[in-house]
Amino acid sequence: MITKRRGRSTTSGLLAATVVGSGLALLSNLALFWREVVSAAAFGIGLDLDTFILASLLPIFLSGLFANSIAPALIPALAQHRKSEGADGARRLLTAVHVRIVPASLLLCLALWSSAELLLPILCQNCGPGRLAKATNLFQLLVPLCAIQLSSAVWKAALTLEGNLVLVTISPAFAPLIGVALISSPLGSLGVDILAWSLLLGAMVEWLVLASVARHTHTPVRPPSPVPLGSIARNYGTLLLAATCTTSV
Repeated sequence: MITKRRGRSTTSGLLAATVVGSGLALLSNLALFWREVVSAAAFGIGLDLDTFILASLLPIFLSGLFANSIAPALIPALAQHRKSEGADGARRLLTAVHVRIVPASLLLCLALWSSAELLLPILCQNCGPGRLAKATNLFQLLVPLCAIQLSSAVWKAALTLEGNLVLVTISPAFAPLIGVALISSPLGSLGVDILAWSLLLGAMVEWLVLASVARHTHTPVRPPSPVPLGSIARNYGTLLLAATCTTSV
């Protein structure tokens, strides 16, 4: 009888978690849909919006590619370290991953920013000089998304391990909601530039919230000795390759 009750309790808990998670994911998607509706009403269909879309393709693609692949590679390793070496072991691993990923992503951002004038003519073929210059400025503005969202993904992995799925699931709604607020404000008169700023500001707000909450349970701890990261790097590389082959912009 006790076993049956425990089974029912576990099933009810899983069902409740699934319902809550699905509801929060739906809210995030609705926020994204709302932003698209507001953007369409504000800017319509025209050269300015096309320029923004072309300029944002590569930064959004790369930021999503790198960020979405890190959690499946990192969470199992964090769980294993916490089981074998305790909470400090998980913190050391998280710190070791973070101090390597952030500089690497910043170097990628610098490379993309520096090569904007070479990349944009390829992405924006048949664009006049004015549109090309505009696209280049928007592209360089959006390049930091790669570093910000990758760091956010590492914090999400830590929060997922702690069971804080509410914040992990709802945080993608921050950027769309900020976008709606900015587009609907007097700043909307800036044109499609406000779309780029809303993406960047939304990513920064999401990072700040995730980092502030995650640091309470995963305060960075300097590793006293080198932490083995080979398995994480291999898994991450495999996931990146698979995502590159299956994801389209």
